[in-house]
Amino acid sequence: MLASNKLKMTYRIGLFIVGLIIVLHTSCKNDVLEPKSPLLSLPTSPLEYANVNYPNHIQQAIATLDNTPITNPITNDGASLGRVLFYDKSLSMNNKVSCASCHRAADGFSDRRIKSEGFEDKKTRRNSMPLLNVRFYKSGKMFWDERTNTLEEQVLLPIQDHIEMGMDLGQLITKLEQISYYPTLFEKAFGSEQITPERIAKGLAQFIRAMITYRSKYDQVLEGAATFTATEQNGKRVYDLFGGQQGCQGCHGGGFLDVASYHLQMGQTASKTGAVHLDDLGLYEVSQMDSDSFRFKVSTLRNIEMTAPYLHDGSVADLLTLFSLPHHNFGMTRTEINDLIEFLKTLTDYEIIQDERFLDPFEE
Repeated sequence: MLASNKLKMTYRIGLFIVGLIIVLHTSCKNDVLEPKSPLLSLPTSPLEYANVNYPNHIQQAIATLDNTPITNPITNDGASLGRVLFYDKSLSMNNKVSCASCHRAADGFSDRRIKSEGFEDKKTRRNSMPLLNVRFYKSGKMFWDERTNTLEEQVLLPIQDHIEMGMDLGQLITKLEQISYYPTLFEKAFGSEQITPERIAKGLAQFIRAMITYRSKYDQVLEGAATFTATEQNGKRVYDLFGGQQGCQGCHGGGFLDVASYHLQMGQTASKTGAVHLDDLGLYEVSQMDSDSFRFKVSTLRNIEMTAPYLHDGSVADLLTLFSLPHHNFGMTRTEINDLIEFLKTLTDYEIIQDERFLDPFEE
């Protein structure tokens, strides 16, 4: 009789444990996939992304360097959708991170951390590139190793990355369909409530391409509304003086033959950094061409004072250190370096990091 009671008790305990495991598993699964619905605050009419009154030199760059595909022009409703997607932590597996977590407005839409942290607090492989003016990287290739051919391809990869956001696209669609504001946003942007990976990519790409800097002191000087100080003017002279193919202009553009690129301070081809870390071969990892070893995509110099740390590995903490390195010094003196830095600061557009169009639409 005693043995029978013990057996019954053991059976009941076993059932209880199995039931508890099922409940906990279901709870954890729901915690991962259950969408969060923070309070979204959008204006009744969409903000202006499509028809911005850019100054002449930016219009010239759009005509010359724009990588926007004809299948995905910027629209106000499309970019508004992209803004919500960009800041929505529901795009990550456990609702912890968004695109904006690694591309913060205050940091020039880059990341102050040497390596960003993903949805499970694991470190990414490389430093997060700033997103400003990616519309003017004419080849359209994205990431430090240029492994995607378009921005539309690029924006979906961090969402699926096992370190960054950890989402399966099929699960993501199911998740977004359960969030109240998305059906209307997708309908306004694309004509129906249907949510697809292609539409997610298009919305995000429209929003990011709209991140154009055009209100810096440098822009004002180009338009005749301001003048450089003596120090800034000498810094510009230094930039031009050390500009040739082996200097600043070789990677970031400049000179009379590359006017549009110069105005954007945006390189059009990847540059070689030297064999700093042998475990990261840059473009070679994609192309398998020896000539691409240790070559990496060139980032914009716009808002550069906000986007430290620098280089693909985030190994350089500030501009003074950067221009003291062999690959970025070109024989400059300390005075020339200081003047160059002052010139580069004129490229900072303080307004874009405070512009409602590009800020978090969710209320705490």
